[in-house]
Amino acid sequence: MSNLAYKAYNIESIKNEFLKIGLNKEEIDFVFIHNNNYNFEFLKERLIDVERNLRKDLNMGNRLIHFMTLTAAILGPILNALFMRYLQFIK
Repeated sequence: MSNLAYKAYNIESIKNEFLKIGLNKEEIDFVFIHNNNYNFEFLKERLIDVERNLRKDLNMGNRLIHFMTLTAAILGPILNALFMRYLQFIK
């Protein structure tokens, strides 16, 4: 669990470190708000992309199912007739 994604940082301690450096509280809050908005916008765009890709995959899957159903409906009776003739020929 040394991955940074698993580390939870305390925002207050980070703010205190920036205050020790000499930054104003308003500047620190602006940076945190800007960072949160950026992360939100990035996640929002990623979710929109995932939703678009999912819709494409579902549409392609539906097309494939329709194609397979039509193929089975058209070729099924033909193949059945051929196999029945073949089975009768063997007897």
